[in-house]
Parts: sequence; structure tokens; C-alpha cells
Amino acid sequence: MVVVPQLIGHRQDEAHRIVDRAGLQLRWTGFTGKYGNGRYNIGCVKILRQSPPAGERRPRGSSIAVIEAACRTPKQHPHGVTSDGLPEA
Repeated sequence: MVVVPQLIGHRQDEAHRIVDRAGLQLRWTGFTGKYGNGRYNIGCVKILRQSPPAGERRPRGSSIAVIEAACRTPKQHPHGVTSDGLPEA
């Protein structure tokens, strides 16, 4: 059994390293905000929620489900859409 690490607030790449070192796996279950739209270039993604919570014990190899969010809201318009909200030609 291994202790589930705290992932909330960590960047995505750092969270992967943490769970690898703990002998667990990361399982993405969703995104929130504009990042979930899929049409934005988001350079920074952080863990918003996790299950099971930090401190619980799980068998080595178990998965930690996470929901991710952008570190900050992008100010640009989505790919394939003009600043007026119309599809690009």
C-alpha cells in the first residue's frame, strides 16, 4: 500500500512525476473552464480536484482521478474563430 500524494494545485507535468514516484497512475477525468473547450492553446494546466484525497492508502499501481483547469484564463479567441466570434474562412 502507498499513501496518495497531494496533487491539487500542482502543474500537470509535476503531478505526473509525483504519482510516478509514488507508484500510482494519473487518470484524467475532465477539464474545467475554457481549457475544456479544446479550442484554446493553454500553456499551463493545474490539478483542480483529485480522488482519492491525499493521505489515503491505495495499492501500488492504483489510479488517482483528476480534474484539471488552466492556471489562468486565456485572453485570446479560440482557434478557428475570428475576434468577432465567426468561423475563420
